[in-house]
Amino acid sequence: MGGVKTERVKSKHIDLECRITFKKNSNTPILWCSFENQSSRKRFATSLHSHMCEVFRVEPEMQFKLSLDYMDELPYTNTVRDVTLLDINFNPQVVDEFFEKFHVTRALFSKSRRLKNPLKNSIKFHRINNLFLNTSCWLNSSQFLEMDCENLVMAESSLQIRDLISFVNQWLEGSNTWLKTVFVLSNIGIDAETILDHFDSSPWNPEVDKLEYNKPIQEYCEKIWHDLIHREETRNGVLERKCDGLRAIIRLSTAQFHFHVLHNQG
Repeated sequence: MGGVKTERVKSKHIDLECRITFKKNSNTPILWCSFENQSSRKRFATSLHSHMCEVFRVEPEMQFKLSLDYMDELPYTNTVRDVTLLDINFNPQVVDEFFEKFHVTRALFSKSRRLKNPLKNSIKFHRINNLFLNTSCWLNSSQFLEMDCENLVMAESSLQIRDLISFVNQWLEGSNTWLKTVFVLSNIGIDAETILDHFDSSPWNPEVDKLEYNKPIQEYCEKIWHDLIHREETRNGVLERKCDGLRAIIRLSTAQFHFHVLHNQG
């Protein structure tokens, strides 16, 4: 990096000599700093994040994209908006340690494609507001029915027809007012007629009962179903829960299960 000018960065918690370079293709700035120890790295990351939030006048929310092998390197904070777990080996016990240390306020993205997903033995991730699993063949029926998410997207699922029917029955017979959307993308196939014929449903009118999503589920749902509609025929219907009149749309294809609760509609 010869010829790159260095600058002294000083603040309340840091005093470092740094330099900035730019990627050739994207012109993305890269900040290079020399740290004496792990503690100084963490203080710098925390201070830089706080400063950038002030400069751009945005909420001071952190997002992590990491392997939990390096959890000790994370900045000083106890809350994080979004977490992306990468496909790198780590001890499953570390998962619950992470959730004990950090409060995930919005979403957890599991990018692991391993059959022995470290989340499998965790008891802490079931109640993350928005949960996205790139591979969910490790998640069994009991774990699925214990989920208490607002939005759940599961790819490469091995759930059986009876598991999806049990989920719908659990919602119909329960009092859950938190759930909004569940997507299950199956790798073993879904018998749409068997599932839908199991319930007393009414026709769905998309002009009246519109599918509305909040972030971060919005980009996932809209893309998935836009692609699906142009690829294969779907079956759908509207279910109504007797205890409170809350309604939900159920949409099915040969490989996808979509359950969407119609909050504030009816």
